[in-house]
Formats: sequence, C-alpha cells, structure tokens
Amino acid sequence: MFDHRSRDMALKLLLYGGVRTLPIAVGPLCRKIGVTAKLFTPEDENDGISIIVDGEPFVFVGETSSPERQRFTAAHELGHIVLDHLQQRIPRELNIEREASEFAAELIMPECILMALNVTTTQQIMDLCRVSYPAAFLALKALQNRTDPLTHLERAVLHQFHVEKRE
Repeated sequence: MFDHRSRDMALKLLLYGGVRTLPIAVGPLCRKIGVTAKLFTPEDENDGISIIVDGEPFVFVGETSSPERQRFTAAHELGHIVLDHLQQRIPRELNIEREASEFAAELIMPECILMALNVTTTQQIMDLCRVSYPAAFLALKALQNRTDPLTHLERAVLHQFHVEKRE
C-alpha cells in the first residue's frame, strides 16, 4: 500500500533522528532537521500547513485538533518538506497529499515495528503510537495486507529500536 519513496524517507528520518521508542515525537524530529514546528489557530478546516520562508521550513499544526490528530498532521506536513513538495513544481496529476500521508503513517506507525510487536488490533496501534482510530485502522489494514519482506531500512530501524522480528 505504501509508496516506497515515502516509506523509505520516513524510515531514514527515524534512523537519522535516533528514534528508539513509540510513540514517535514529531517535534524533536522536526528540530533535528531544521524545521520549525508551531501551533496555529486555523481559519478554515485546514489543520496543517507547511511553508518555506526565506529558505527556512515551517510546519504549522492546528491548536484545536486532538493530540493524536496533531501528531499525524505534523508528520504529514513534515512529509511535504522532506519529500520536496515545496521545493519544486509538482504536476497536478501527482497525488502529493497521498504521498505525504503515507510518509506520516510510516513515520509515526512504522510497519516494521508493529510487525515485530505482533500488533493485531487498532486499539494496540492507538495505544502504542498515540494515533486516532482512523489512522490506526488504515495502518492495521496495510499491515494485514503486507506480503513483501522487510527492507534493509526496516531491519535497521528494528535494530535501532532493539526489537527483533517475532515469528
């Protein structure tokens, strides 16, 4: 289900950030790569924005959203920055919102970690990753449909988390 580029960039960020535990703290990852994350009061239904001002990247997350939604939104907006959606002209036919959401899902709910922990319910994902039910539901569905073996990046993340894949 996940785009390999989105997944790989999320995993590389987890490795670079030295992340070892769930839930993933998105704010420190932003700071680690020079992205400023701030809360804002949305004037419409848009609860997140990513922009570059004078060469400096910013992520803004709606302060009225739930903490679970804020975590996903921050990761999604960070995805736009990491995946270079703001640096280039993207043809309209490319679904950059889907790509940023796939990045966010892998960043805050890494499949390899969920697999290694033998996660089987949405509630487990919600508790471990501090995400909303819809996010956990989609992650569990992707996990259940996964057939490909772990990549070298996923194995590196497992090693960094000190988790071994259980059979």
